[in-house]
Amino acid sequence: MQIMRSLEPPVKTDSLSCERIFTVLTILFLAIVCKFVQIDGMNMDDAILRHLGTKEIADQSALLGLLRAEGFELTLSTLSRRMKRLNIRKERGIYRQPALSRPVSQPLSMRKVMPCLLIVKTRVGSAQAMAVALDAAGLPSLAGSVAGYDTIFVAPTDPSRLDALEDEVRRCLESGF
Repeated sequence: MQIMRSLEPPVKTDSLSCERIFTVLTILFLAIVCKFVQIDGMNMDDAILRHLGTKEIADQSALLGLLRAEGFELTLSTLSRRMKRLNIRKERGIYRQPALSRPVSQPLSMRKVMPCLLIVKTRVGSAQAMAVALDAAGLPSLAGSVAGYDTIFVAPTDPSRLDALEDEVRRCLESGF
């Protein structure tokens, strides 16, 4: 009886670094998002939020002009729908994205994926705003986040900081930022 042996050397199963895992997950996540949402749409949302965060804009036509100057092609009705989806409201005559209120900022679930990923499920439509707020909060253990429509991938600065990151994110969300 002859035993067949593979001519290839055995594969060494080293654990991937936290950065590589985050990079792979980011690429996969973006590939999935790009299948359902045009990448220009995501950039447009970022541009809308950037303009509203840096300028006092009193009417949608002014914002539309700023976006068109950046090369975005959209109508006023499309802009209005996007602003509604981004939870932008007119307050005292100026368009703003309200600060996350306590009910919106509460995650539906939070799960650690070892060795270095925290997945936060949010209410529909609030993941991007929540991720921006987390990134701006200056959490010591946070390397970065990637957000979709209702899910955020959060990466620690080091795999050993995953538990600390979970605590920091939980405290940040409970306090409403």
